Amino acid sequence: MHRERLARVAQFSARDASLPTLAQVLHGVVERTWGAAASGEPNDQALRRAVQRVVLNTLLDRAGDKQALAEVRQGAEWELQQLDAAIAAMSGGAPADQALRASARREIARYFAGDDEPASRSRFQVIPLPWP
Repeated sequence: MHRERLARVAQFSARDASLPTLAQVLHGVVERTWGAAASGEPNDQALRRAVQRVVLNTLLDRAGDKQALAEVRQGAEWELQQLDAAIAAMSGGAPADQALRASARREIARYFAGDDEPASRSRFQVIPLPWP
């Protein structure tokens, strides 16, 4: 969810109603990650949590991105609010799932309180291509 790509989604859907809107794209990404059913396989569970963390970080990054279009920032903020409400309604799951949900809610709350520190968030190392 790069800032320029999200800007193009917003601009293209404004010109062509047959294309998905920014809200639809963001909601689709969140729904397919945070709304995904848990698997019985530990590796699948860990991968699902990693992808959920990446989506959360990206939404927080885009919402606070001063170089992004206002529509992109507002869309990311709206989806963060929706995600927070959805997480609040979730219960159960493995301890790692519960920990991720608690962490996500704290980070979303910090963002809306104006205390977001992107450098302090858990991040996965990006491996530049080509690989060695």
